[in-house]
Formats: sequence, C-alpha cells, structure tokens
Amino acid sequence: MSNIGRRLRRRSAATALNPYIGYDKASEIVKEAASSGRSLREVARDAGVDEKTLGEALDYRAMAKPHDA
Repeated sequence: MSNIGRRLRRRSAATALNPYIGYDKASEIVKEAASSGRSLREVARDAGVDEKTLGEALDYRAMAKPHDA
C-alpha cells in the first residue's frame, strides 16, 4: 500500500474511532501510529483500547454498508 493509502486509511480509522474513544484519544493514536510506523491497532491496544471496541470501530465492511442489518 502506498504511503498516501496508509495515511488515508489511518484518517478514516480515526474518524471511526471517534464515537468510541473520543476525538482527542483517537487523534493521539493516529499521530503515534503515523510517526512510529506501528499499526493503528497496535498503538490503540497499547493506549488501552480493548479488542471489542477496535473490532466494532474498525469494521470496514459495516462502514461500507451502514444501513444493512
């Protein structure tokens, strides 16, 4: 994946995390992932975000079809 693709994916993930952990914490996680080269999930786990929250927030299939039950 290109560097631009990674940055876009991180930004979309930050947007997805906002309702779960708040803008400030999501922004910190994205910044740390970008500067360290670590994955967003890894940084989020280290910041105390649990797997269930990550799974729900970063479910890209659900994001693509938000109105499907």
